Amino acid sequence: MAGYSMGGLMLRYAIGVLGKAGFFDQVEPLLFVSLATPHLGACHPPSTLFGRGYDYLCSRVLSRTGEQLQLLDTFDSKLPILAVLADPNREYFQYLAQFKARRVYANIVNDRTVPYCSAALEAQDDFHDGIQHLAISCDTTYPSIVADVHPADSKQKQKKKKKNKNFYQKLKRFGKKTLRFTIYATAPLWFPPAAVLVLSFIGIQCLLSRLRLAMLDPDRPFETVSTASSQDERQYLLGTTTASWSPQQKDDEKQPFRSDRQPLTSIQLDMLHDLCQLEWDRVLVCIDSLNAHASMVCREKAFTNHGGRAAVRHFVDTTLASLSLASLS
Repeated sequence: MAGYSMGGLMLRYAIGVLGKAGFFDQVEPLLFVSLATPHLGACHPPSTLFGRGYDYLCSRVLSRTGEQLQLLDTFDSKLPILAVLADPNREYFQYLAQFKARRVYANIVNDRTVPYCSAALEAQDDFHDGIQHLAISCDTTYPSIVADVHPADSKQKQKKKKKNKNFYQKLKRFGKKTLRFTIYATAPLWFPPAAVLVLSFIGIQCLLSRLRLAMLDPDRPFETVSTASSQDERQYLLGTTTASWSPQQKDDEKQPFRSDRQPLTSIQLDMLHDLCQLEWDRVLVCIDSLNAHASMVCREKAFTNHGGRAAVRHFVDTTLASLSLASLS
């Protein structure tokens, strides 16, 4: 079973429903794969204006989905649905544990939709400040799949500087700067009408979604936001949420480049602790794209590039190999 983005969360929910109905009594669960899936929600670090704005709008204009991604909904026992999916005592976790292998694909950069920690099931984001200070080796067969990451030494930094001085790199940087300047300079002309149109469309769709939910569940037409989640959200937005637990305690000598930045809230860390009781294969993806989230699966022609094709090939090849091995064992 494989799911991309929100599809990975829907798949985890479906696994619990199918398992409870006896589906896996006849079908053996072999492999679960998620690609850029927000397993821990879509809360962005509050250190940036984009992160604060994204979280604020996501929870208010995307109807129930936005509340669920921000962990502000109350699904069962006054817990967010994502926390319920990660509960070891629930069927969603128990039937997921029956799969012989579980794999997650996560973008290390350029994914503006799903944070790295949420997709990779990691407590810390070593790539939040960019990858300029890191030496990243990619697979020779799949050029966008990260094979190794370690701190860049002085020679490697000098090599990167020399590489950035060639004509192509200079032209590429000049093009990006020109495009950015043009967008910012013309923003007063196009941003107000665009914002009105977009927010109006989203608002109408949100209202229609609420009405559909009310028709499906007349006794509870609107989900309420739990007090605990609200407090956690306020702490998160203020950057005051702290936690000392890490799902993968690694030796500092082996991982000297790990940062102290902790982007997860306490409820996310609890979910991570539960999910990390299972074994996960993590595949890190590095795609040079404006929207790596869409490029990872070549979602549209506009987002299809060399890195995305490599990620898709890796998914297909390794999935077929994993299924063959699992069926033989």
